[in-house]
Amino acid sequence: MSVTLIFSAPFITIMQRWDMEVKLDRPITLRELLLDLIEKNGEPLREVLFKENMEEMVEDLVLTINGIHFRFQGGLDAELKDGDRLNFMWNYYGG
Repeated sequence: MSVTLIFSAPFITIMQRWDMEVKLDRPITLRELLLDLIEKNGEPLREVLFKENMEEMVEDLVLTINGIHFRFQGGLDAELKDGDRLNFMWNYYGG
């Protein structure tokens, strides 16, 4: 079982890659995946994903699972399935 992660800035800088495949032993939630990524990649990743309380995502994060915003798929409790594609994007404002 695996999921594909696709990054845009600032995630490319933090993760030092455009994309990656994550092998999973079992089905996991989005929250479990994100916490594992933070454990492996450190505080800079946590800062662009979660607010200080670690229960809420930062507002400027756009995270989709198979093209649909994660909030419409169960939020952090969304169960990831084999073949899922997660896009990590950032809202930019201005002209």
